[in-house]
Amino acid sequence: MTKKFNEILENESFETVGPYQVIHSQDFRNEVICSHSIAEFREFMLGKLTFVDCDFVDINLGGTIIISCVFTNCNFTKTLFLKSELSNCNFNNCKISQSDLTKAEFTESSFRDCQFENVFMGGTFFNNCEFIEPKFDKVVALETVTFDKSKIWNSKKCIEVKASENVSNIINDLEN
Repeated sequence: MTKKFNEILENESFETVGPYQVIHSQDFRNEVICSHSIAEFREFMLGKLTFVDCDFVDINLGGTIIISCVFTNCNFTKTLFLKSELSNCNFNNCKISQSDLTKAEFTESSFRDCQFENVFMGGTFFNNCEFIEPKFDKVVALETVTFDKSKIWNSKKCIEVKASENVSNIINDLEN
């Protein structure tokens, strides 16, 4: 029986480990995950989950720990990642729009063919991440983003980013 992510939240059918409510090792397809289905999404840990063709709409993932999750053909609209920690996650052909990644930390994660549109990225930290064919449009506070030991690829070149470099200039360089 396939579980729906919204049903897991609504029925509170998740594990509690220490201060965290944990959802792990499941696959979700063709779901719309929206704010009305989540009372409070803090203190959550998501691990080894796969989301395919899912839409996250008006979700507060603030403070959530997300480990080894795969997001394919997913849309994140008005999603708040404030101070979230994402490690070893893969985003494939995803669109992140009208969202806030303020002070989120991404470690050893990849973004393949992803679009960032009307996104606020103030103080976001990417450590050892890889961006393949990314598209950045109307990204606010890109100059405050830290890319440490990360790579940004397009079809013509790869730029390895050091923590001290101005990311806005690097993005412009890739587009030219």
